[in-house]
Formats: sequence, C-alpha cells, structure tokens
Amino acid sequence: MRAPGGGNRSTYRESEPSSSTETLYVNPEWPSGIGSTDVTTSFGRPSIDRHAISRSLLICSVISPPRLTFDHMLRFVGIVALFVLAACNQTAIKTAASPSPVIPQGNWTQNLTFSGELAGQMTGIVPDTGDQKSECTGSRTRNGEIWSDTFFGTVDSGGNQWGMVFLIQNFRGPGTYTSADVEVQMHNPDNSVVWMNRVPDKVTFTIERGQQTGTVDAQMTNSTSAKSGAEHVTGRWNCRG
Repeated sequence: MRAPGGGNRSTYRESEPSSSTETLYVNPEWPSGIGSTDVTTSFGRPSIDRHAISRSLLICSVISPPRLTFDHMLRFVGIVALFVLAACNQTAIKTAASPSPVIPQGNWTQNLTFSGELAGQMTGIVPDTGDQKSECTGSRTRNGEIWSDTFFGTVDSGGNQWGMVFLIQNFRGPGTYTSADVEVQMHNPDNSVVWMNRVPDKVTFTIERGQQTGTVDAQMTNSTSAKSGAEHVTGRWNCRG
C-alpha cells in the first residue's frame, strides 16, 4: 500500500470495538536535503509538522538577502571616490592670508638740525645693515606700554652714520613729554661716542596723532666728559613710510 503523495510505508491496523478510526504510521519520502522522519497522518492528510517545514522553506527562499556582486562593489568604490574628490576640492580653495605690508627701508624722512659738539642736518635714514636697524613701535603702542623710535642716518658732510633713539617708558598717548618722561640719545654705530639727556638738560618731545610723527627740542650731555648741554637737536622726526 502506498502513502498519499507517494513513498513506501509500513501499515498495520489497530481495531477497536467502539471506533472506526484508522491510524496509519507513515515513513514518507521527503524532498532531498531534508532527511526523513516519522510523521503521523490521519485519514491520509499531511501532518501539521510537514506543513510547518514546507512553509519555513518557502519563507527562507523569499527573505534570503541578495548576493553582493562585482557591479555592486564597483558602484560603492565610485561613490567613495566622489566624496574624496569633493573633499580635496574644498581644501584646494583655501588660501593663505597675505602678510602685513612692511615699510620699505630708507624712506623715513627726517628734518633734524644738530648743533654743539657735532653740527649738521639729518634728512632721512640709511638702509639696515646687520644689527643696525631702524625700528619704531609707532601706532602699535598702547597706554602704559613702552614707545620707542630708533633710526640711523648721516649728519655731517663726512658721511658718518649716527643713531637717534627716542624712548618713553610709560606711554600716555599722543601729546607732549618732558625730560622726566622721555629719553633722547645720539650715538655712533659702535656706541663709543654717546650723548643723552640728563639732569639739568631740557627736553620737549611731542607725539602727534598716529604716533609716528612729532617734534623734538632736546639738550644732551656727553656721556664721556659728563658735559651737560654739549649737544642739541631740534626739528621734526618721522617713522612713517
């Protein structure tokens, strides 16, 4: 006798006086790969277990994810490359900030007159050489800070270079400063000859708005002989290009 749906089976009948129900014990032939098991059927119908297995096979075949193909990999690599190129282009757009302008050397015009132990006129500054540099804090100085102006130029007809220094230890802004507030000094390049204001030398020094121009009227003492008023400078100074 064959089981419903095919396959061999072994059958025996169990008769009971009060029932006509026939119980069959079946060992059906299952689809390949699943194996065989003992399943009970009633009136030749497949069991609930067999329906559950069939449905499980159907669900697994439907929800199994698609395989990753070579085309998918190429598309992914292309998308990553586009993001990298976009990032590189954004970086390339950035530019470095331009440096602040530098005042050219040699164009700080002066109008200073010297009298006393050294007489002459200074009308400008000379280019920087080595440690000999013309520098001015100018408009960068704030109240309470040190304001200074150092420059080098020629005075006499011999062409010798001389340095001038104006120094204010406690800057109070544009205005007039006296001998108690400002230091005025004149020296040669190796500082072997120096004049500077000391008591009782009189000094009137002005700083105009912008802190890069002004006037000076100062007496200076010879630092070697200690002779007061040995050198005198008057006129306009400038540290603006």
